[in-house]
Amino acid sequence: MFRALFAISALAVSARGQASDEKVDKAAAYNFYTVAHTYAIKATNARERNQEDIDKAIENYRAAIKADPDASLAIAELAEITRTGHLRIQLHPLLAPRR
Repeated sequence: MFRALFAISALAVSARGQASDEKVDKAAAYNFYTVAHTYAIKATNARERNQEDIDKAIENYRAAIKADPDASLAIAELAEITRTGHLRIQLHPLLAPRR
């Protein structure tokens, strides 16, 4: 668990170092975050764990952090999905998958 969080922290720190030299693209970060969050929700709501959706979410979270190193939601959700394989979200009962 700590290795995953350390790796994510290192990714954010290295992205911050690169961002000081490059322009921060908040629009691209938002787009990557939205795609990543969609895949994470899809993986969370699936009846069976879908590693492909988790991998796509992680890839897009990393792209969002690279585009904007201060994207705190992307950093937090990347840490959570890397550690647990899903997001801890509470869906409205009508939207929750039936088990």
